[in-house]
Amino acid sequence: MNTMSYKTKIYMAIVLVVLLCLIFFFFIYGRMNASNQALAESVAAKRQDHEDVLAEQKSYEQGKQDLAALAKKKLQPADLFSQDTKVVKEIKTLEAISHNLGLKFTLQVTGTSKNAIVLPKSTAKIATIPYNMVLEGPFDKTLNFVEATQHLPFITQIDKISMSGSATGTVFTTLSAEFYIKP
Repeated sequence: MNTMSYKTKIYMAIVLVVLLCLIFFFFIYGRMNASNQALAESVAAKRQDHEDVLAEQKSYEQGKQDLAALAKKKLQPADLFSQDTKVVKEIKTLEAISHNLGLKFTLQVTGTSKNAIVLPKSTAKIATIPYNMVLEGPFDKTLNFVEATQHLPFITQIDKISMSGSATGTVFTTLSAEFYIKP
């Protein structure tokens, strides 16, 4: 019988340990790393969801506080909606803004207060009256007009904007919008 020397046994043991280490490194640790990575991504997603829920809760609480503060003020949120069913003041305001900006302005109300659509989820019975505006003038003045519509003393919403230009630098803009009123 051939006996192995201690040196050969040690070399074989070292080779065996190295092979086991390589097997663990490439196969077992790789799978464990992939599993840990998936868990880490899952935890990160859950953490982000938790932060989103906390932000929504904070926003909700802040909204309740803001509404309570508004209830104590002179001007109530319900007063923001005009009761002028002919929307004369609103049209005059839009005309004044366009005149101050030097824009040619045409407004066509495409609905009436009689056939106004009442918003379905509104507790204060708020209706919408659609209208179209046509502006003619420089591009920067048109943008100023659109920006000014965001700061009006009444509530209106622009749904569509269509712009076309000419070689002279004049921009033709059509805006479709809605007045919000309390009929």
